[in-house]
Amino acid sequence: LYQSNWELSAGRAIAVARYLSEERQISKKRFVILGYGDSQPLYPNDTKENRLKNRRVEISIVQDDNPKMEPVKVPPK
Repeated sequence: LYQSNWELSAGRAIAVARYLSEERQISKKRFVILGYGDSQPLYPNDTKENRLKNRRVEISIVQDDNPKMEPVKVPPK
């Protein structure tokens, strides 16, 4: 279905944004969607457990309808 981790990552982010927009009525204009694929892991991709932790969607919803492309780094827990 997806040819790369990058496309899979973008697909996950789009699915979450679509859900929030359609099911929770959050304006589409408030989203910035980014897919990092395997380029920005929070954990080393050296074990199955860490790879599962890296499969994530980070969500930032802006207050107004003019989002800026400034993703926030969230440290691992």
